[in-house]
Amino acid sequence: MQAHPQRLAWITLIGGLTMFCLVCSGTFMFARWLVFDSPTELNVTLHVGRGTVTLAEPDTTDAIAIRTDASVGDDDRISTDEEAQGLLDISDPYSDQSLATITLHHNSSLTLDSASRPRFNVSDNAYTIRIKELSGRLDVWVRPELDRDISLDLAGPMGTVHITTGGSYLLDQNPTYFQVMVRAGSATLISPEGNPQHITANLQGTIFTGTQTVMVDAAPTDLLPDSTFDLAKESDWPVEWTCTFLESRAFPNAPRGEWDFTSIDGRSVTHIQRLEPNPGQGKTVCLQNLLENDTGLNVTGYETLRLRVVMQIHYQQLSGCGDAGSECPVMLHIVYTDTDGNPRDWYHGFYADYTPGLGKTRCSSCLEDHVRINSDIWYTYDVDLFNVLVGDWRPAAVTVFEVYADGHQYEILLDEVTLLATRSVIDDNPRRLD
Repeated sequence: MQAHPQRLAWITLIGGLTMFCLVCSGTFMFARWLVFDSPTELNVTLHVGRGTVTLAEPDTTDAIAIRTDASVGDDDRISTDEEAQGLLDISDPYSDQSLATITLHHNSSLTLDSASRPRFNVSDNAYTIRIKELSGRLDVWVRPELDRDISLDLAGPMGTVHITTGGSYLLDQNPTYFQVMVRAGSATLISPEGNPQHITANLQGTIFTGTQTVMVDAAPTDLLPDSTFDLAKESDWPVEWTCTFLESRAFPNAPRGEWDFTSIDGRSVTHIQRLEPNPGQGKTVCLQNLLENDTGLNVTGYETLRLRVVMQIHYQQLSGCGDAGSECPVMLHIVYTDTDGNPRDWYHGFYADYTPGLGKTRCSSCLEDHVRINSDIWYTYDVDLFNVLVGDWRPAAVTVFEVYADGHQYEILLDEVTLLATRSVIDDNPRRLD
């Protein structure tokens, strides 16, 4: 028989009550974490814009060659060779809304550390994306006006770029320096020792090898007004860009091409299409006239003249660029005078579909072959024109810049047409751009 039954009863009661409180508290804390703090993965998809991109999963030695689309998971590493270009599309699995894209130019790589969002919409936590081990050149686009905050970190051996606002960012990690150019939005460049520097639009921040200081200076000058079509989208009348349809003499009454400035997935774009059946040849042109006092836009004072065009080909009827090699669904044309005052024309085209033996992939007046890219994927053409137009061909003044769709039936999107000029370069041996 127990000597103190009342004491035992109290101990049992208090112990049970304590256990009940602990269970209730734990259940409450778990429920709160589940509802407000538990994460779920974002969708990360690799699209191949050109060539073959390699994907290496963690704890494996063999990389997978990707030519179309592939799902990307945590700690997967993406790499491009000297010809390839890939695009990571990061989207919300609940809304299928694209949140951000990361373009890997040639000879570039990165590892996806993590990409997550709150499990439930009642949470105010941000979209969180972590990229590590980046190398080479990346273009980062973050959708503006998201319905929740976003936190995107891109870390390389010489620093980290932290982004929390929508915009456009160009990153370059190479053995000499780590640089972020802010085209739109704002970013923070953080040195390995944790020294932060805020970078706003039209500025660039650079960390050089062996230093911890973030140098900030003006980004290259954009010579084409409204290069991202933001003004044109908001206006009922042409702003900077003038578009028209040029019919072929062989098809004088052919259906006209159409164009409109609109927004797709948060991007301001130019949509050009000509899809009427049996239309014959015709081209739809958008151009900027850069004449200044009848002499053109003087570019002799610049060290680099970087042309960037972000495009997407939805459809083309012809194989390659047609019988003459001049009917590409995307064609670039620059009218300029060289350093001797001679008039010059530079053409360069892009196509997605090609049947061997049908159509050409270079025009008679072109200096190089046209570029084949994959359809329905954002592709970025990025080149220093001073590395292409050399010697007697070097531009002195640009008079007209055209981008057009040519052929019979076609449909394309243009997200950016930019001509970036800088008066100095970081090193004496600039690397080839795409």
